Amino acid sequence: MESLNIKEVSEMYGISSHIIRHYEKIGLIEPKRLKNNYRCFSFKEICQLNIIRDLRTLGVPLNDIKLYLDKRSFSETKKMLEDNLTKLNEEFELIKKQKKGIEHRLQVMNQLSGIEKKVDKWTIELIERTKEYAYVREGIHTLSSYEAFVEFFEEEKRLLLSDISEIEDLYTFNLMGSMITTDKKELSYQGLFFIARQKTKVGNLLEIPSGQFISLFYRGSYEKTKEMVNEIKKYADERSLKISEPFMTFHLIDFNHTLNEENYLTNIVVKIQN
Repeated sequence: MESLNIKEVSEMYGISSHIIRHYEKIGLIEPKRLKNNYRCFSFKEICQLNIIRDLRTLGVPLNDIKLYLDKRSFSETKKMLEDNLTKLNEEFELIKKQKKGIEHRLQVMNQLSGIEKKVDKWTIELIERTKEYAYVREGIHTLSSYEAFVEFFEEEKRLLLSDISEIEDLYTFNLMGSMITTDKKELSYQGLFFIARQKTKVGNLLEIPSGQFISLFYRGSYEKTKEMVNEIKKYADERSLKISEPFMTFHLIDFNHTLNEENYLTNIVVKIQN
């Protein structure tokens, strides 16, 4: 084979001249230079480009290709392919988790769309809940403004997810909310919780007992939370029901989903004493 210039190589392999120059810069290929300083690609460089193309098609990183070209042998080829297969399997498992997470989140959002249609301003009812467990980040915060709540919620969420990242598969959507008590003039947030899939001995786990609960859904800003908590208390008093705090607030549609506060959807539940 006669030598080729960079334009001919670029057309042959369907890659840009810029990429070929990058390969040369990092030492993957070493084309000779003519007197006019033009690159001249011999049979050797063409063979190396064939190897690079094949390995890149398999997803092998350039650094690994460089190491392989410098000391390639049958055993090194086998080891490199085995290592790359392991990496691809790990990436495939991650992609499957991400896909499952997206599908689950879409399923939840479709369910929320159905709830949205039933809630104009707010609705309230008695419900039965089965026993659940939740990871909790405890800490009392009295928040007097919407901005303070958003800042508190996002920071506590980041810390909570960091705490449980080794326990739970965070790609799949789990309900998250905050706990509220009303023993003071202002609402006191007792911390964030993340519903667990199953009981575990790891993490700060709270048992949410089964039983009858008052459940209220409301649309709109978090600034309505105090008003809605009072509506739950009024509902309980009218029916001679005793409630057991804390209130649990689930932020189903929030600032992570929409810019319009009027479209927020929050669920507040509180247990009725047996």
